[in-house]
Amino acid sequence: MCIRDRYMGYQQVWKMTQSPNPAKEVRMGYLVGYLSVILIGSLNFGWNASIFGACQFLFEWMYGWKESDSAFWRSLNNTLVPVGALVSSLIASKLMMYGRRVVIFVAAFFSIIGAIFLAVLQRPNPQTPTTGLAFLCIGRTLMGISVGFYSTVTPTYINEISPVHLTGTFGSCHQLLITFAIVMTYFLGFILPKKGEKIEVYQNNFTWKMGMAFPGIMSIIQVLLMMAVYTLDSPSYYCGKDEEKSQTALFKIYVQNMDAKDAYEKMVSGQKKSVLSGSLYSKYKTAFWVGIATVSYTHLRAHETSLHLVCRLLLEKKKNSDN
Repeated sequence: MCIRDRYMGYQQVWKMTQSPNPAKEVRMGYLVGYLSVILIGSLNFGWNASIFGACQFLFEWMYGWKESDSAFWRSLNNTLVPVGALVSSLIASKLMMYGRRVVIFVAAFFSIIGAIFLAVLQRPNPQTPTTGLAFLCIGRTLMGISVGFYSTVTPTYINEISPVHLTGTFGSCHQLLITFAIVMTYFLGFILPKKGEKIEVYQNNFTWKMGMAFPGIMSIIQVLLMMAVYTLDSPSYYCGKDEEKSQTALFKIYVQNMDAKDAYEKMVSGQKKSVLSGSLYSKYKTAFWVGIATVSYTHLRAHETSLHLVCRLLLEKKKNSDN
């Protein structure tokens, strides 16, 4: 064998061992666009978590809160969002069995209605504050419910549409968008009216109203794009329910049909493993929880509280005195 043939043979073996460039295997434009639409939920999450903090002094001046009232109303409105999110996040996990898109549409509905309460119906007035405060609290609660749905479905949705080699990169975008939204609300505080203006200036100011309406506007954009452009759910949701739609969703993500089919086979294999683990849990769940209960009781029993110590000492003292 001549040197040239040997070189060509080495070169061929080297090419066979090299994996293709992952970026060329996926339709990056479609994937980034799809990801951006889903991440509107993350943006709304961060925005709703911090927008009241940027505008709270403005509401204090508009409603004429005294120092004691101000602390109460600020605490209440900062608490309503996580309370609403807590309730809806418990429901969202059950609702996802009907599709990730369904949860996003429900979250967008609450976001839009909440924005209407906060930016349109709410008319802060120190003379008649009750109505405005009611709309403010209702709007913040609705936004919290929206946040709970978004915070549950967004990471799952991103993970399910992301190719394996991009899961880490795309998954980090959820937290990145939350942080970005929080920073943007703080910058919004620089352009709000300052203390000392007339009440009409605060009431008619466009900036704080847009700040309150922003999540609802973004939710409208999200719904329109998901109905017009990104019309399919995640491939993982369709897997086991509709093979054709699952593969169609993968064909939109991958350039090569073989890559899409390979991803589908791996997804089916992974789902079978999860079903197997679920069936094992169902079979042994009674033994599992009995074991947990007995071990927990043993550990808790080993810790003697102050009350138990006093009772034990009193009983011992009584026993000794009787003897």
